[in-house]
Amino acid sequence: MPQILFTTEDCWIIISLPLSNKGATLSEIIARADMINHAIPTKVEIEVALTKGIQSGLVIICDGRYKLNEKHKLLFEKVYSKKGGLFSMTSNLYNELNSQKFEVINEVEVSISAKDYKSAIEDYLGSTK
Repeated sequence: MPQILFTTEDCWIIISLPLSNKGATLSEIIARADMINHAIPTKVEIEVALTKGIQSGLVIICDGRYKLNEKHKLLFEKVYSKKGGLFSMTSNLYNELNSQKFEVINEVEVSISAKDYKSAIEDYLGSTK
């Protein structure tokens, strides 16, 4: 199986998923990503990151919500506990994921329609008013 190479953009999106079992909607991912990086991720950035997350087994989809896989909870807790706080989490996750050499375990690809992306952006921007 081929190895997955994570970019900092992938890690920015993946770290935007909450540790809780609740997971996050597309709008919630966008909100958390903006909080972390002060930027709204593009549709393609989200699709690529979630695809890599799912193909590596780090992320699962359940009832339309994206969740961190319980099997990797310790990895994420380790990243969250490192020094540097919120703004270092992306680089901490990048270093952790690429040092562990995740392989593709499935061929799932995330595809977000332009309509769903636009709706998620509007939901997020509407919630910030």
